[in-house]
Amino acid sequence: MSNLIYEVLKLNVENSTPLLIGGYDTQAYSEFHEEELRTQSIKGLWRWWFRAILSGRHLLQGYTDIETKVKDEVGMVLGFAGRRGSQSSRLALRFTRDKPPIYRQIKPKQSGIPPRVSLLTLGGNILNYIESIRGSLSVYLFSFQEERRTVKDENVRIAILSLVSGLLLSGIGKGSRRGLGCIDFKIVEDRVGLPESLKRWIFPDALRDILNEALPVKKQVEIKNYPPIPSVAPDFFKLWYIPFEGKEVGRVLTDLQEFTLRTKRRMVIPENGEDPFRLKLIAWILGLPRQVKGTGYISGEIQRRA
Repeated sequence: MSNLIYEVLKLNVENSTPLLIGGYDTQAYSEFHEEELRTQSIKGLWRWWFRAILSGRHLLQGYTDIETKVKDEVGMVLGFAGRRGSQSSRLALRFTRDKPPIYRQIKPKQSGIPPRVSLLTLGGNILNYIESIRGSLSVYLFSFQEERRTVKDENVRIAILSLVSGLLLSGIGKGSRRGLGCIDFKIVEDRVGLPESLKRWIFPDALRDILNEALPVKKQVEIKNYPPIPSVAPDFFKLWYIPFEGKEVGRVLTDLQEFTLRTKRRMVIPENGEDPFRLKLIAWILGLPRQVKGTGYISGEIQRRA
């Protein structure tokens, strides 16, 4: 490997919830192929969080044309292609598995399956997914200067912090917004200077420290308008941390997904009690209820954004 390519971060990773990565039919394996942890899926997640964090920085600094500025900066680090030309990413991902993944196959109406996974078996479909996969995820930096000890480029460092934030807060593959595809990781090698709290795995502290490093600037102007793209910034980004004990991850995943179903939610609401999600329509972040029969969220009143 060229001496201009440096490994700046190495993580031991494994999935904690079902990983649905596959082709058009979401099948993890067939007689022709077997899926692993796709770095391409991680790159999409990575780019989203990098945009959001850069947008938050520029909001605080008072920039106006944030969308264009963020697009340019993301492209300079993670690469771009289009009418204006093309440029390769300065950062590369590589996943190396420890051993072959463990796959699982489920049939329609099979019990003990998270609701969002069961939905994919409607119509008699048989589904298979990755139940367990372990390996190492490495980030490599292409550089024309000596950076063997620490990463000096600020936007490159923010990009790597964004990757870690994305792995903490988001999932990979199908159903990732419903708790599927969650990845746990342990830091093996770090030339970025990640917060010490992250290495001790104190989740709220670790995430706060990451965002404080990625957003070191204080608000310089009064922000009056809604940002044009998702932004990690005060007043526009909030996170609630709810610890739990005594339940395995699969049970928690099922409980959370069932809570988004009205029939299941009614089971935990006191008898004759009103469903607060139906009274004030405050659950848009859960993706429910949709605009159906004019009783759900009406376009123009509530904005739902990826």
